[in-house]
Amino acid sequence: MKNVAVLMSTYNGELYIRDQIKSILAQKDVNVILYIRDDGSNDKTCQIIEEMSASNPCIHLIKGRNIGWKKSFFECLKNAGQADFYAFSDQDDVWLPDKLYQSIKSLSGKEDSVALYAGNVWVTDEKLKIVRSFCPMHIDMLNRPPRQMLLQDGMPGGLTYVFTNKARTMLLRLYPGGDYGHDYLLFRICLCFGEIIYDSEPKTLYRQHGNNAIGASGNMRWWIARKIATLRRKATAPASSAAKLLLMNYSREEYKDESLYLFLKELSEYPNSIINKIKLICNPDVKRRKTIDTYLLYLKILMGKL
Repeated sequence: MKNVAVLMSTYNGELYIRDQIKSILAQKDVNVILYIRDDGSNDKTCQIIEEMSASNPCIHLIKGRNIGWKKSFFECLKNAGQADFYAFSDQDDVWLPDKLYQSIKSLSGKEDSVALYAGNVWVTDEKLKIVRSFCPMHIDMLNRPPRQMLLQDGMPGGLTYVFTNKARTMLLRLYPGGDYGHDYLLFRICLCFGEIIYDSEPKTLYRQHGNNAIGASGNMRWWIARKIATLRRKATAPASSAAKLLLMNYSREEYKDESLYLFLKELSEYPNSIINKIKLICNPDVKRRKTIDTYLLYLKILMGKL
């Protein structure tokens, strides 16, 4: 059986952490090593993990100071041991028993390459009652040109990611990650240098509750609030800054497609002038699935918020 290192960052997760750990330990036909970095919890999260680790030596807990979930996941990734595959996990979800096995089965034959498995999820309430799938199951979320996906909202969530050792090595070159999440950067790394395999059949119960760091309610009010928050945020040009990060840390020769390198270069330079912004808007790859989302994308470019 393959060894899979599961990487989790926790923070005040006492309500649901036990359920998630149990579902990870119950994974079929794989050897699981669970690495947890606690990000300075002040509830019973660490106590619960320590109780469970007493009878499960595959659980490794690292207690750290509060540095935020983005940097915490990078610290967990850095300190994890060698494995055949790696997986990210949130603290409050539940995995179906074959989640890891089906994920690494999809990655079969790609062990020596930069490869990522990403999947759909069941969105549930706090009691794990299924509400809907995050993406309609007849839609392939990755059925888009790679350059469009570099700008796409609503990509598969990092809670589903399973990836190869080579992908882990590429991601660690960006340690400690700056202002970007581990999943945001890994997705773009695999777009530019490797391969992403999408599974439309959910293997994860994505629990929604009042303390989610990132939610997915799916209603119109939630959608509008997200769009307004994006336009009002103080941070400017995050996609441009991420493009610069990739260009600085990987050589031109490493990109699997020269057009991806050139597109990142265009994206990195767009905030510098109105001419660059208009040039980016006129790029045929700068669009999204829905017309309204495409126009909002153009607005974000003009405002320097992309």
